[in-house]
Amino acid sequence: MSQAAIWNRFAKGYAKRAISDPESYNRKLEQTAQRLTPASRLLEIACGTGTTALWHAPKVAHVRASDFSDEMIAIARRKAGDAGVSNVEFVVEAIDEMPPPETPYDVALAMSILHLLPDPTATLRRLSDCLRPGGFVFSSTVCLRDMGGIVPRMIPWLGWTRLLPRLNPMTAAQVIAAHEAAGLRIIDHWRAGPGSALFIEAQKPE
Repeated sequence: MSQAAIWNRFAKGYAKRAISDPESYNRKLEQTAQRLTPASRLLEIACGTGTTALWHAPKVAHVRASDFSDEMIAIARRKAGDAGVSNVEFVVEAIDEMPPPETPYDVALAMSILHLLPDPTATLRRLSDCLRPGGFVFSSTVCLRDMGGIVPRMIPWLGWTRLLPRLNPMTAAQVIAAHEAAGLRIIDHWRAGPGSALFIEAQKPE
């Protein structure tokens, strides 16, 4: 079963699942919104069912949100239609198939995705290439290697079974290093707690 097929299988349940830590999620949204203006162009990869893209939509001129799961995108498009949102373009697309934009974006989002990728640095470079000089990248990453115990040792087996998506167990230091290796400058990073995702605000050089 392909990775896209696995996420297609999860799509309906994912859409119904409540946000596990609303306080942290809202803090991430508000921090991102501080870098947006009504003229901003926003790019989001691995957008899932579109919740984050739709929240930011009223604050910007345009959002391009992509995911390789067509079931996720179908749900996102229905949510946009129900909400009357017309400035979000939801696209079925793998990250490595994302074309270079005709007009650079101001802000890019990589939320809950870097720990699912074999080469996070390559993806961050691709996002940086899509941004204007001085543009911002926001990411939120589960640092599985920091959890300790049996979890990191089980990860390769879980990916091999294809019962769950493939996971890339990283430490917080490795996630930060991936951003820096992509040429991004870390502006801020924080976690709500020891087992929480690492949120990073980074900037492309001017």
